[in-house]
Amino acid sequence: MDPSLNYLSTIIFGLAITHSFLTKPILKLSYTFPKYKKIWHFLSEVEIVFGFWGLIFLIFSLGNIGFNNTLDFVNNLSFVEPLFVFVIMIIAASNPILNFITSLIGKITLLFKRNQSVIFYGLILSVIPLFGSLITEPAAMTLAALLLKEHFYSKNISTPLMYSTLAVLFVNISIGGLLTPYAAPPVLMVANNWGWDLSFMLFTFGWKSILVVLLNTYLLTQIFKDEIKSVKVNLTKIASISIPFSVVAIHLFFLIATVFFAHHPAIFFGIFLSFLAYFLIHKEHQNKLILKEALCVAFFLAGIVILGQGQIWWLTQVVGNLGEDAIFYSTALLTPFIDNAALTYLGSLLPNIQGNYQYALVAGAMVAGGLTLIANAPNPAGYAILGKFFKKDAFNPLVFFVYALSPTILSMFIFKILA
Repeated sequence: MDPSLNYLSTIIFGLAITHSFLTKPILKLSYTFPKYKKIWHFLSEVEIVFGFWGLIFLIFSLGNIGFNNTLDFVNNLSFVEPLFVFVIMIIAASNPILNFITSLIGKITLLFKRNQSVIFYGLILSVIPLFGSLITEPAAMTLAALLLKEHFYSKNISTPLMYSTLAVLFVNISIGGLLTPYAAPPVLMVANNWGWDLSFMLFTFGWKSILVVLLNTYLLTQIFKDEIKSVKVNLTKIASISIPFSVVAIHLFFLIATVFFAHHPAIFFGIFLSFLAYFLIHKEHQNKLILKEALCVAFFLAGIVILGQGQIWWLTQVVGNLGEDAIFYSTALLTPFIDNAALTYLGSLLPNIQGNYQYALVAGAMVAGGLTLIANAPNPAGYAILGKFFKKDAFNPLVFFVYALSPTILSMFIFKILA
């Protein structure tokens, strides 16, 4: 990146972070200045923040380094992750996939005779995040958020329960992808170079990940047990599969093939086009595609890719000479403000990151992945589906941060003490 743009990128990155915490006051401006209501509503959408400021940065760079240099800068960036998240969100949210996962969790819940609403809720927040280690975190986030939307958020649950659920979902998704070396973007960035295979992930991170996810879910269900029990869930209907298995199997193939070719955009986008063709042929088994939500998330992540490149110069100075413990805690402190995949990638470029330092870098980035919308790539996907239920008070990132602290601290404790 051109050195002259480093400071500009950091300033705009800071403005984007500030903007993400001011969406609620910006929304209120739509009532104060109704003439520009659509503009204020647009600027109050958390998902567009980093994409919006990324475009601002590119406009400034055009004036600073010219069209050709700006084009070279953009061409040297990798937009594979935003594109992959866009595709996997749409496929994972298709009706046959959602129906299959829902019925599976419903059948497990029916094995229990008491507190079935609580068990169903707990399985969504635990099994699906851990399942994310197989189907990737963005796919798991989409599935879990859609199930929570249909069976809990749409039934007027309290605001504290909405915030707490979203917080634990974000933390569990971030932690739940640590069973394999390909599901979580922060691990994906370094696993190949560091020689982290499946057995290493399972024995170093996996068992701690399972422990954290189960503990977070258990504690949350105990705190809100009475309210969750009061939610009526028709498990008999949920457990039944209303779509032919052949259709479900073909959708599962599209999902698995997309995950398998996650690093090959030309291939997985071709699979996506095939999925769209199949979708149009078999409309009777489909629901509406979540194109708007997926586009917003992809726009958000693309903005992080554009602005993240300009943060290398100061990150290397901050993290470069730290000890093992300091790397763990500093990475955890930086993650709420910088995508954790970007942090692990940048950290892996430092010469002193070896052995336990590698564990500290990745663990610190993962345990703090649920604190903000930008901390972990799948978070905007969950917010895009569930954020609309926060009604008149709108979603407040600062309030969410407070709710997410408890499951995050528990995660930090387990990954640090049991290191």
